[in-house]
Amino acid sequence: MKYFIIISVLALLPLSCDHLKKHTQIPQTSKKESKYVQVKYDIDVNAPTVGITNYTLITNNLERDSSAAREIIKAKVVLPLAMQKHDSLLFESILASDFIYQGEEAFFNRAEYIHDRITAKWMISDARYENLVLEFFDGYGVLTYRNKITEKDEFGKDQLYTWFWTDVWIKEGGKWRLKDLRAIN
Repeated sequence: MKYFIIISVLALLPLSCDHLKKHTQIPQTSKKESKYVQVKYDIDVNAPTVGITNYTLITNNLERDSSAAREIIKAKVVLPLAMQKHDSLLFESILASDFIYQGEEAFFNRAEYIHDRITAKWMISDARYENLVLEFFDGYGVLTYRNKITEKDEFGKDQLYTWFWTDVWIKEGGKWRLKDLRAIN
């Protein structure tokens, strides 16, 4: 009886291994994995009060992403110009319909953000950008950077601020628009 059980187990073992081979999915590596590259672009934004001299694009498809990156950087220049001019039309041109802003002690939807910026008593005179890095994820552009803002506060006193930002950009109405703006001081 003991031998019968051992022989039965040994006979079933190869059959169960064949069954496992047929029903176990092994990840396929036939799809060529794309290699990510980091490309630094020098640019001239032609706006003396907005200092963006270069940015870095991280991509696994340079042909696809480089033109979208240029569009986003051009649109990025509009935001500090809108703040400098307190111009609602400039804000309207780049903010997504469901835009939100989250910063220190502040959270605004699109309308609140525009209203806050165009009625502000402070005036930005200069915005310098450093370490701009852009990468695309499933239709979103994520831009991180540091900037130094020179402004006159509501009391007319000169102020210099350094901020760290994350922007989320989406394609809306055929244009890249700013969807989400997050600040860390």
